[in-house]
Amino acid sequence: MTLGVVALVSTTSVSAQQPFPTASDQAQWSVVSYILGQPFDTIMLATTTSIDLCDRTYSVVTDAGFGVEMVFFRNEGQRTLFRLSEDCGEREYLLYDMAMNVGDSTYVGWQMGQPSLDTTLAIVEAIDVVEYLGIPRRRSTVRIDRCPGTSEPPLFTQDQWIEGIGSVGHPFYSLNCLCDFCESAFSLQCADSLNVPTFRFPAGTSCGPITGVPEVRSGPGVLQVAGGDGYWSVHLPEGISSGIITVHDLNGAEVLRSRTSGPMAVIDARRLAPGSYVVSLRTTGGNWWARTVATP
Repeated sequence: MTLGVVALVSTTSVSAQQPFPTASDQAQWSVVSYILGQPFDTIMLATTTSIDLCDRTYSVVTDAGFGVEMVFFRNEGQRTLFRLSEDCGEREYLLYDMAMNVGDSTYVGWQMGQPSLDTTLAIVEAIDVVEYLGIPRRRSTVRIDRCPGTSEPPLFTQDQWIEGIGSVGHPFYSLNCLCDFCESAFSLQCADSLNVPTFRFPAGTSCGPITGVPEVRSGPGVLQVAGGDGYWSVHLPEGISSGIITVHDLNGAEVLRSRTSGPMAVIDARRLAPGSYVVSLRTTGGNWWARTVATP
């Protein structure tokens, strides 16, 4: 991923910042998830609450990973550690280590490998200092074994850890599946601390919450949407032959509206920005919705 920022000097040092934002920063992130290389959804994450746990203070974030309801994390020097339970007898894992130098390696917590493996290898390839929205930040380019196993050699994927922001993929990358069979990927699009933007990709992206998406179904049958060459074919549920079709983006903004009088409608989606959309059908017999993706 090209971020459109300028590296200052690869050997430049900056005054140490905390490695990762916490609840005291009122931090929030917005992440785009991809399925089979296509944008699928926008994930909103925020941490505003901290708790005292195991003689430490932890920030709390919910729904940060695949099947993970709650994560407790804290900074210790230039490292960020996390745990998945309030049980102090369970293990605490490494998430980031911003003090590592080129060639250093470590094991970070990993939740999507074989059941017997809960960590995976991470190796620092390069370190530089990059200016993000006017603030110089240390950036570590890291190779991570994305699907650890006992019978195969490491299969590395590249990530970038930005001091004070986190991974350019997903801030809680180690809780999400990057194995090939998951066919998924993630891309950080924005981050805020204390309501101040710290990261935007692309420029101008908003970290606002997703609201107003009309995902309501109140009738039998299924609304089906098939895309191709800039046009969507919308197939109405069986027995339905007319209604109003609307298209919303994931911020809840209506971007298209049309009336259909047949069992199938064609929507011109060529002017829509790439990303995920909700297609809704409203009729006298009920309401339906389906998600689809606009591609470049």
